[in-house]
Amino acid sequence: MPTTRIYICTHKEFEQSRRDTMLSALLVGAARHSSSYGYLRDDEGENISTKNGTYCELTGLYWMWKNTSDDVVGLCHYRRYFDMDEASVGACLSRHDVILPKRLTLPFSLRFDYRLRHVPEDFGILQKAVHDFDSSYDEAFESVMSSNRLSPYNMFVMPRELMERYCGWLFGVLGLAEKEVVLSGYAYQRRVFGFMSERLMEVFVRRNGLRVFRADVVNTEARGSSRVRTMVGDCVREVFFLSTRSFLRKQIE
Repeated sequence: MPTTRIYICTHKEFEQSRRDTMLSALLVGAARHSSSYGYLRDDEGENISTKNGTYCELTGLYWMWKNTSDDVVGLCHYRRYFDMDEASVGACLSRHDVILPKRLTLPFSLRFDYRLRHVPEDFGILQKAVHDFDSSYDEAFESVMSSNRLSPYNMFVMPRELMERYCGWLFGVLGLAEKEVVLSGYAYQRRVFGFMSERLMEVFVRRNGLRVFRADVVNTEARGSSRVRTMVGDCVREVFFLSTRSFLRKQIE
């Protein structure tokens, strides 16, 4: 019978609010932790745990790729979960290729947003890395980066074969980018490869024509009617994007 395992990436001890048997806590950046808190560790077996400062939860994803054998595999965070149980995950994947969070709507294109909120030169490095690793992704990269929809948090659930294809491409691209990115002086921006990968998931989906189920994500730290506020905010940001994209493309893109 197929096995499903969703790994909860965490960098600290936390109170696990969800008790689904398919969930397992994974300590990321474990190379700098003396205690495991009883969790799995991303510094065992083949790993890049020491790169957690720049790769964020991707050190957990790398560990999952190299050291697990579950038939269906996923990643979530210690405070964010897919609003699904194991039965609904199985039902969704019988009709879809991958489960992703519902997309965020940004007021700008992904290209402009990255240049605005992060280090502008790094976007050019990422674009070149995508091209140099596999130029068949160029068209999907351009299409996704010209849109204003982002699949956030580096969260997913997918069959192992697809996860292995995704990781082979993702870490190949990021490995090329890592050779060019200059980290000196970075603080918040040190999380550069985590930021990049959030933009790359949609590129992988578009290039490979994947059927996506976009699931609600429950934030255990959220308060109040956050879903209503998100919907209203998405509408406002979409209107702004549609009304300004031509101008912004001429000015910056």
